[in-house]
Amino acid sequence: MAQLTFPIVTDELLVDVRVNLAAPDLAVLRAANQPVPASVAARAILDTGSNVTGVAASIIRQFQLLPAQRSTTQGIGGAPAVDLFRVSLSICDAGHLHLPWFVQPDLLVMELPPGVLVDLLIGMDVLLGCRMLVDGPGRQLTLDF
Repeated sequence: MAQLTFPIVTDELLVDVRVNLAAPDLAVLRAANQPVPASVAARAILDTGSNVTGVAASIIRQFQLLPAQRSTTQGIGGAPAVDLFRVSLSICDAGHLHLPWFVQPDLLVMELPPGVLVDLLIGMDVLLGCRMLVDGPGRQLTLDF
């Protein structure tokens, strides 16, 4: 089983991520000998209270994606409408890229509503694919996958 360990520096569970087009879209570009976009590096908060992963609009815009569908999300301030997009998402250790990556090659994510001041919120749709150990006293987070 592969493993990644991250320090808990603040009171949030932060991990390094890479976002790109969904794997099927990347395959179409490669088959057509078209340029493939570089992945976008970001930081993400693990959010066990969310059932879906959310990505900041600034990241989604870099890929010029069209929404796969429209939905609503339930938040503290109500139920805003959100666009859903297909992307690939990888959790990695940005300081040690040779370590294994936890890859979700085709993931339906929501665009984070305005006012959410993070790059990504990783929800249970991703977290259910790994085992997570939060060592509070040791100030570290480990993902097994």
